[in-house]
Amino acid sequence: MKLQALLTAMILLAPIVADSHEVVSGINPDSILWGLDVALDKISLALTANPEKKAEKALEIAQERLMEVKAMAEANKFEAIAKAEKEHKSTLLKVEESINDLSEDDPEVQIEKELELEVKLKEHKESVERVKTELKVKIQVEGELTVEQQARLDEFLASLSENTENAQIQIQNKKDDTKIKIKIKTGETEIEVEQRIEKLEIEHGLLEEKIEVRGKVYGNKTYVKLELEYDTNKTVLNEVLDEFLQKLYLDTNKADALLEMESGDEIIEDLFRVKVEIEDDGSEIEARLRFVVDATERNQVVDAIVSKTNMELSDIGDALEVKQDTEDEEDDEIEIEVEVKGNQARVKLKFGDEKTRLELETGDHAEILAAIATQLGLSVEEIEEFVKFEDEDGNEIEDESEVEEESETESEEEDEAETEDDEEDDDEDESSDTGNNDNDNDDDESDLGSDNDEDDESNSDSGNDDDDSNSTNENSG
Repeated sequence: MKLQALLTAMILLAPIVADSHEVVSGINPDSILWGLDVALDKISLALTANPEKKAEKALEIAQERLMEVKAMAEANKFEAIAKAEKEHKSTLLKVEESINDLSEDDPEVQIEKELELEVKLKEHKESVERVKTELKVKIQVEGELTVEQQARLDEFLASLSENTENAQIQIQNKKDDTKIKIKIKTGETEIEVEQRIEKLEIEHGLLEEKIEVRGKVYGNKTYVKLELEYDTNKTVLNEVLDEFLQKLYLDTNKADALLEMESGDEIIEDLFRVKVEIEDDGSEIEARLRFVVDATERNQVVDAIVSKTNMELSDIGDALEVKQDTEDEEDDEIEIEVEVKGNQARVKLKFGDEKTRLELETGDHAEILAAIATQLGLSVEEIEEFVKFEDEDGNEIEDESEVEEESETESEEEDEAETEDDEEDDDEDESSDTGNNDNDNDDDESDLGSDNDEDDESNSDSGNDDDDSNSTNENSG
């Protein structure tokens, strides 16, 4: 009877257990119904016989428990956090058991299923890291927790990562066993099997590093863009660079698997830039490589990529930019870097040792800020001071709102300057008019004086005529 009641409740409450990647916490551990919700999840798992389906369902449930941890952490309900974290761990143990039970007669079919499951585990791990970073940023900005509460929350969050990593180790061990079976079945060498599996991993997006290679064909040329990003536990610069050169190099198989070619009208200039950020526990590397190939055939472009990525330490030269954290720098510094590419944006959140990335389908700065604020549960005003916008080549760009404000300020200053110029012109005109009037008066006085002089001359001539007349009369007498 009890089982029947539970199954009936499970059917009635089925819509609450959402699927997949956008799981939102529904019934939380602070609710009296949460125990029933957990019981229904466990029954659902028990009724799933297929190991692959069981592992997938368990990961969906683990995602739900993760969202419950986040919701309770935001509400500062630590007992409820402990309940959700405990069930998260229990669920991921079921994932490990299901991975161990995976078995197919054909090892090549099995490796495909293992890779698909590894993709889902990777997605869950990314969700865990995102929740950890977002919670820590939010708490740092709001500053509501005591030192003891902060330490307890850190313990819960660390456990979430550990639970997921254990499942990832299990799937890796299972893949290693399957590789041996593939080698026996196909007669290929160990290197050949590794290359084949690596190509499958690339196709599934399972490389440890993020690497993109795009070729845009325009005219009789191909413009190639390569981006490489990854984290490493190395902290000595020479060791970091040696590892970077190994990861940068793409052999023919890898270059061909990664290259995405399309037509376009974009002309790019050659560029090579390597950013290395070294911290106490590891380093973060970002590299950008741009070059032009005088060919459009895929095999020729692949050959050019192989050649260009085969570098030595001396080839890095001025392309290297190194940032090393010092003891004076704050450990808990919030950094939000936004790389804008047309109508897409890649957001990198960093707080101390925690890092996560977001992909947004917009290039508008205001929309990006709003999306980040919503994701963190904060306001735009609280986060905008931490945000730095960059273009796809890593060059810092100004926030659009600041550019608009500066433009408005410049426009106002120009208007004021024009007004001042107009006033100065008016003053000059008045001064010019006054000067002209003075000159006219001077001219009038000059004309008057000239007339007087003429009168004097006329009188003088008249006097001379009288004298001449008198002289004539005297002579006549």
